[in-house]
Amino acid sequence: MRQNEKKEAFIGHATAQDGAAMHQMAGLCGLDQNSLYYYLLFGKYFAKTSAVARINGQMAGFVTGFAAPEKPDTLFIWQVGVGSDFRGQGLARQMILYLITSPTASFKYLEATVNPSNKASQALFGSVAEHLGAGFKFEEQIFSENDFLPAVHEAERLFHIGPFGSKAQEHKA
Repeated sequence: MRQNEKKEAFIGHATAQDGAAMHQMAGLCGLDQNSLYYYLLFGKYFAKTSAVARINGQMAGFVTGFAAPEKPDTLFIWQVGVGSDFRGQGLARQMILYLITSPTASFKYLEATVNPSNKASQALFGSVAEHLGAGFKFEEQIFSENDFLPAVHEAERLFHIGPFGSKAQEHKA
């Protein structure tokens, strides 16, 4: 498939059987690759807050997320990965919107941590907010560089979107 050639994607909730493909894709996307066990757990225990996209039966992307017990109305996005052949088609945004607007979802907010140099993630979450007509802002720095020591890692800031309004409800209809 040529870059930016748009194909119809099937987006659904992740399953444990998607764990190995999500793990492999995280490595190929240059994400912090967690253990295979992490992806298996997200597919099994966080399926309603994690999504996969397939194009022609091939894994094209994934999103892992969760709702913290103290914030059940907030979807926290942990990782977003889209295969290189499928970038530039809005697939990441489609997967996030799927999670927010699925019939069983009751989220009013979306959060993610983003480091200052990650312009692609900033653009993605800004696009989600714009698509939903929801406010967004960078909140406080949630983790400093020192929090990651001895590893070298940029600080992470909290990106906060919401509350979602009528546009999110329109997607559910």
